[in-house]
Amino acid sequence: MKSKIAESSLDWAAFKEARETKTLYLLKTSLFAIIPKRVFESKEQESAFRNMLRSHITKVRLMDA
Repeated sequence: MKSKIAESSLDWAAFKEARETKTLYLLKTSLFAIIPKRVFESKEQESAFRNMLRSHITKVRLMDA
């Protein structure tokens, strides 16, 4: 995760569950990581992110695309 003032990274193994809502992705560790969908610059970039979720997190609840 990266913003203008901070950068953070976690290994995919830290994430145990992911959920998708209409406006964001919620990644669960012992805490939650919230990723607003507005950060994606294109549908292709969001699709690539969804594919990463599926390949790295076993329990994923995504909305129908």
